[in-house]
Amino acid sequence: MNCSSSVSFHSAKATSSKCAWPKVACRIRRYRPYWTYAGFSKRSSISNFIDAAEEEEFKEAVLAYYFLLISGAGLTRLELDRAVEKWLAERWNCHINFEVDDALKKLERLGIISILAGRIRCRPLEDAKRHLDKSWDNFFEFDLSQGPGRSN
Repeated sequence: MNCSSSVSFHSAKATSSKCAWPKVACRIRRYRPYWTYAGFSKRSSISNFIDAAEEEEFKEAVLAYYFLLISGAGLTRLELDRAVEKWLAERWNCHINFEVDDALKKLERLGIISILAGRIRCRPLEDAKRHLDKSWDNFFEFDLSQGPGRSN
């Protein structure tokens, strides 16, 4: 595939010109004329670029979680890195350097992985969903009894 692919990976360093997951920059170049001529401002173009980058960060974390989930006994950083890179190469003919540390930082920050003796394990899917739901539900704590615009 070429840069017109709707799937992209910004943090991956592509080593193949036939990579099915081009960088976000390539994706942005494809849409830039549309944004410019459709009356979009520079601000909205930047916003769209940021949205695309955030989407790529999410994909990175999902890939890492998925491979940890199917591993059963957990993986080391190197095993996870190699498993994702191998899958991308075999499935999408995309040879990249997967940013395993970035993905693990995101998953650790979300509280859905644990690292013990060098092995990384993830929470089971249902447990991870409950944990994330609870975290998101409690992200903003507020007290309605304080009235509008007041906080402790």
